[in-house]
Amino acid sequence: MSSLRITVRTMVVAFLACGTLFGQSAAPVTEIRTFQVRGTIRNFNDSAVRGVEVTFESPKTSITVSSDSNGFYEAKLPDGLYTMTAKPVQRYLQSYRRPLFRALSPTGLTFNITLGPPGPFCDVGKPVPGQPPPADDGVRICGGADSFPIPSQDKIPFDLYIQYETRRPTNEGYTYNTGEHLPGSQSAVFMAYNLFTLQADHAVYDVQDRTLEAMGNVVVSNADGSTKRADSMKFRIEDGAATELP
Repeated sequence: MSSLRITVRTMVVAFLACGTLFGQSAAPVTEIRTFQVRGTIRNFNDSAVRGVEVTFESPKTSITVSSDSNGFYEAKLPDGLYTMTAKPVQRYLQSYRRPLFRALSPTGLTFNITLGPPGPFCDVGKPVPGQPPPADDGVRICGGADSFPIPSQDKIPFDLYIQYETRRPTNEGYTYNTGEHLPGSQSAVFMAYNLFTLQADHAVYDVQDRTLEAMGNVVVSNADGSTKRADSMKFRIEDGAATELP
């Protein structure tokens, strides 16, 4: 058996040598470009959360990793477009969702996550058995999430995702707030758009102008893991980026 292996290897070497002599070479192997994404997962009391299943999905790939005892997770993914979810096993914590984002090597992304409680304990707006469902007048006071499609020049369907505890309509769009007057409320308004992440006590989104104004304990998290804090900030949301406005 060993002599057979030696013979086959000799033939392969001879074939490659002949190919080189005649100006030919073996076809190069296509390298798969990848990027790294990592971060920490903590709860609303700033404690590390272990065992959270973090899933990245694209049309061709689905990869799930888990956070360790320090709340740390890490994944190596092929270049492309992904959505992200983080599902804790603890029932007293919310799941996390991130809309479509794009990453290309050699980019290293950092998405640090804070998981809030399941939400305020209230039944306002829920359907009552035997009665027609309540009309959607734009007012939500028991938590929810909005997703606004925003076109980009390269036709990638990025969405602005806003998770909130209270929402009220304005003439131009919506105003979002924490549920500070609701029992069991401890979550900030959370916003994500491509690689942009923001949390604040209050936010106003203008649907037509695609401007987002955040007020109160504003924290902007950059893809490199750095953060910026302010009392208020304003952004224009377009073409895959959030541009800060004066």
